[in-house]
Amino acid sequence: GYWFNSNNEFFSATALRRAFASCTDRSVLQAPDYIEGTADRLLTNAISPHFDYSPALISYNEEEAAKHYKNALNINENISAAMTVTVLTTEDFADSVKKQIQIWQRVFGLDVKIDIQTRENAIKLFNKGSYQIAFLPISVTATNTAEYFRTFRSDSTYNITGYKNETYDALINSLSDSMTQDEKNIVFSKCEQTIISDAVVVPAFTEASYFIQGKDVSGIYSFSSSEVYFRNGIISSKG
Repeated sequence: GYWFNSNNEFFSATALRRAFASCTDRSVLQAPDYIEGTADRLLTNAISPHFDYSPALISYNEEEAAKHYKNALNINENISAAMTVTVLTTEDFADSVKKQIQIWQRVFGLDVKIDIQTRENAIKLFNKGSYQIAFLPISVTATNTAEYFRTFRSDSTYNITGYKNETYDALINSLSDSMTQDEKNIVFSKCEQTIISDAVVVPAFTEASYFIQGKDVSGIYSFSSSEVYFRNGIISSKG
């Protein structure tokens, strides 16, 4: 999806993030073959697609986008029509991003550039916070829903966008083990709505990941897309 760097001097302004999110036409997105063959999911209403309570994303509305942009100009004196915005992405998504950049340029009258990197370099730059906007496939390493939403808390060391919101922090801190799952789901829904409304990210595609092992292998477990645990791993030999 499109990730906005809240630590950036421009995109620290929620109004500017909302302007760009409202001016994001997701119909110009084209998933690369490796997504189309597996999931082909253009998300319509979710950060977490398996949750039935996921709120709707910010709608594409150029008039609303222009209002948010004007509001951003009034709030943050560093934001001006003379600023340059750069979108970090990879070759896989470059064509789609270029189409989107043309829309932002037309509506906001801004100079918007594209920085095309290898996936490895792009992810490194993203993790370092060396970007303004990034359109990248970011893997979720959290092993449960609460852990995932905690990564957006202001003081989290895994806060990949620099997002800071006291209301969101209070929501996360309200979670407790004594809650029923339905009660937790209400909190998760509010967390997701806040992240979307504050334009932290505009989700685009979801891609499945798999852990595969042979039938004669045991003692090896996967809990997320990046974590594999070996517990007395055994490969049995027959014959």
